[in-house]
Amino acid sequence: MRSPASRGRRIIVAKLDRLSRDVHYISGLMKHRVPFIVADRADTDPFMLHLYSALAEKERALISRRTKDALAAAKARGVRLGGLNARGTLPNGLSGFARCLWSSATYRPGRPLRS
Repeated sequence: MRSPASRGRRIIVAKLDRLSRDVHYISGLMKHRVPFIVADRADTDPFMLHLYSALAEKERALISRRTKDALAAAKARGVRLGGLNARGTLPNGLSGFARCLWSSATYRPGRPLRS
């Protein structure tokens, strides 16, 4: 498979962390001369891109730690996380989009969708 650079194409992203939150990945793209444009940092040099990708990687680690801590705290309070409840229905807090996906995944002809 040919890279975007060999075909004369560029990767365009709105923010660097949307491309990746991994310094190694970003530096690999730069090393292999894969052209990419970061819209909010259009005229940034490679050194600054390394710094921004390092910050994005650190942010990813912080997000992960906060999420794990919050899940552990909820579990300690006795909150049941994920899955169906005792009646076999979805938790009330489920978003409309997720409820729609769940309903379509369990649909069978002749049987009404669960609300």
